[in-house]
Amino acid sequence: MAGFDIANHVDPAVAAAGIPVFTGSLESLVSGRGAFDLISMWHVLEHLPDPVADLRRIRDLLCEGGTLLIEVPNSASAAAYLLRTHWYQWDLPRHLSHFTPDSLVRMLSQAGFRVQRLSHLPKTTLPQSLQSWVEKECGWGRLKSFLRREGFSRVVRLL
Repeated sequence: MAGFDIANHVDPAVAAAGIPVFTGSLESLVSGRGAFDLISMWHVLEHLPDPVADLRRIRDLLCEGGTLLIEVPNSASAAAYLLRTHWYQWDLPRHLSHFTPDSLVRMLSQAGFRVQRLSHLPKTTLPQSLQSWVEKECGWGRLKSFLRREGFSRVVRLL
């Protein structure tokens, strides 16, 4: 078992467990071709500037028959459709790419992967999306900043 984090940060619990963690760029990962049985990417792919090139590098790191697990926000979700520009997972400028199930499968195929299973997790970002929308449309973000700065109890005393 090993970990990799582009942020040059190793979680103290991981370090205490003695799990090796590689940091830096994907190109600097020198574990060698076919070094891993399993690679997981939870909310990583949407942050990469060239996901197809990075997926090709990752494919080379997997052993023959290795598995890649990916989770990304689904830009074809009901929440994305209903909330349009207010959908929380657009998350610009941090999310550089957005994926539908079809576009994800296409991209994985371009990178040399064969998709065995595609599933949807039963979680939603609807609460965060609604909060983001209310803050943008109603100026609640400014109110929140004011309350943090002044303290809620002080504001209540002023009323």
